Amino acid sequence: MRMRVAMQRHAWPHPCDNVTEGEIEDYTIKLHSPVLVEQLPSVVVSPNPASHEAYISWNNLTVYPDELQFIECGGLIKSQVRVADRNSYYLPLDGCSDGLYYVVLKRDGLTLQIVPMHISK
Repeated sequence: MRMRVAMQRHAWPHPCDNVTEGEIEDYTIKLHSPVLVEQLPSVVVSPNPASHEAYISWNNLTVYPDELQFIECGGLIKSQVRVADRNSYYLPLDGCSDGLYYVVLKRDGLTLQIVPMHISK
């Protein structure tokens, strides 16, 4: 799997932009453990973009997550909570600056779904 990361000075890059002031890096991603993305079809982050709080919900699933991670774009885990026997989670965004974050749902240590989330205050 290939992934391209683009950063542009003073703006969010768009897929068809010519980035003149910024950086573009290409990565090859190798998955060594099973990823169960297809088993988790309905995950909603609302609102997105968010400012002070977000509500994450998942319904009608065959595999339910037991852990939720909230991760900064750079990979730092901002919070990690157990969510077994739930179908939603309220996420306060105190202390978070503007930018791209990820909500990661896991089950037994395996990643079920990664949902991008923007914060704009």
